[in-house]
Amino acid sequence: MILYSITYNVEQEIHQEFITWMKTFFIPKMKDTGLVQEHKILRLLTEIEGQGITYSFQFYLNSMQAYLKYENNHLESIQGEILKRFNDKCVSFSTILDVLE
Repeated sequence: MILYSITYNVEQEIHQEFITWMKTFFIPKMKDTGLVQEHKILRLLTEIEGQGITYSFQFYLNSMQAYLKYENNHLESIQGEILKRFNDKCVSFSTILDVLE
C-alpha cells in the first residue's frame, strides 16, 4: 500500500473556500481515477500565528504502479486546477510513503 500525502499551507482568508473546493472538486477527481482506495483530510494543530492554515490530504493506493499511473495520467491536470484556482494563496509539497502496517 502506498500513501500519497499532499500538504498545503493556505492563507487564512481563503481557507474555508479552499477546503470546500478540495472536498467538492479535488477529492472526487482523485477518486474518479479509480486508483485511490481511501483518503483522509487532516489539519495541523500546531500552527504559527499569521502563517496560514495547514492541511494534509492523504490518498492510499494499492501499489507504486498505481501511483505512477496517477502521476503519468492525472497529476498534471488535477494539480493544475489547484494552481489556477488558488495560485499564490497556497503552497504545497507532497510525499510518497510505503505503508508498512
